[in-house]
Amino acid sequence: MITHVKKIIRVEDTFARISGDEFSLIVEEVSDKNYIDVLSKKILTSVSTPIYFNGSYISITCSIGISRYLQDSDTKENLIHFADLAMYKAKESGKSNYIYFEDL
Repeated sequence: MITHVKKIIRVEDTFARISGDEFSLIVEEVSDKNYIDVLSKKILTSVSTPIYFNGSYISITCSIGISRYLQDSDTKENLIHFADLAMYKAKESGKSNYIYFEDL
């Protein structure tokens, strides 16, 4: 999954594993919501591409929660918390989905 996402994001973006199966993507200097929509859809499509492993194809899904600096908060703690809340709502809404915190 990490390799798939790193091929999509810009060099200046930060992608990291937080814990277990949770990852964080920090996209700096982007205020265009359309760009974030396109990026989220590319990530969902890339991650859902089946992987051949040990004689079988494995498919995974991901749920993306999005919070935006200043739009939702100006602290990193709140941004992480709000993205987490949005991610859980995306999981509830079905697999391979993304939701903005502002839409909760």
